[in-house]
Amino acid sequence: MGSGVNADDGDYAHDDDGLDGQKRGRLQVKPPPLQADHVIKMEKQLLAVSIGHFDNGEECKFVMNNVKKEGYMTKLGESVAAICSSIPRGGVLVFFPSKAMIAKCVYGWKRDGVWDSLKKTRSGISREVIVEPTGGNKEFEECKQQYVEAVDSGGAVLLAVFRGKMSEGVSFNDDYARAVICIGFPLPR
Repeated sequence: MGSGVNADDGDYAHDDDGLDGQKRGRLQVKPPPLQADHVIKMEKQLLAVSIGHFDNGEECKFVMNNVKKEGYMTKLGESVAAICSSIPRGGVLVFFPSKAMIAKCVYGWKRDGVWDSLKKTRSGISREVIVEPTGGNKEFEECKQQYVEAVDSGGAVLLAVFRGKMSEGVSFNDDYARAVICIGFPLPR
């Protein structure tokens, strides 16, 4: 996630240390990373976490060998549902690497009873689970409006595709993105 302007926070390397102007202590070195201090207070409002293991200690690595394993998708769904339930209000965005992976998860999660868990918060508030449509612009606009209305009336979970219509060009401000969950990476075939 990034929004804002490029800013120099003053920790560029010196020319004599061999780093040729690259940033120290950051993954992104060139161009300078985006600073969004005018949007959020990063130290108070942003928590970025990578989850490497399920509750039972099994590795959570999202690769095809694991996806094919019996029970993996159920554990993945239970983990997503646990995160969603901890968000007291608003919208939760869940991004997948492909439409096929969303379809696989929706089918498995409905079959295994995980789907209903996605709809509940710990405080008992019910939220709607919405899946990004595969159709044209009309279906996209209807889905976007459904998501907005669901968030405005208590909450929603949106399952969408990296680089899909919902992830490109839609502004999810404030309650519309209380949490963002990214599952896997959209790697080319």
